[in-house]
Amino acid sequence: MQYLVITKDNGEVNWSNHSELLRSEAEHVLSLFCKGVVRNIWFTEKKDAVLILECDCIEDVGFIMSKLPLVSHDLITYDITCLLPYTGFERIMDGTD
Repeated sequence: MQYLVITKDNGEVNWSNHSELLRSEAEHVLSLFCKGVVRNIWFTEKKDAVLILECDCIEDVGFIMSKLPLVSHDLITYDITCLLPYTGFERIMDGTD
């Protein structure tokens, strides 16, 4: 199952004071990417992270996110959305070949 995760800064954060923690975050995310847990990651124009995670359940996503250095140090928060298969094509298909 895939999940959309969008992060947000937890209040006003001076990121220039957290260089080492940001490096740890990048290393942790790279590890998750190499394991196939993080499928994609982007930044928004506000520098919030947007991730697609592949997990068995939403509880796994919460556990994984809680281990990220920026989350565990209360610098960012996040929202999780479960992504369901698109069924809209059924509207234009009549089931015949």
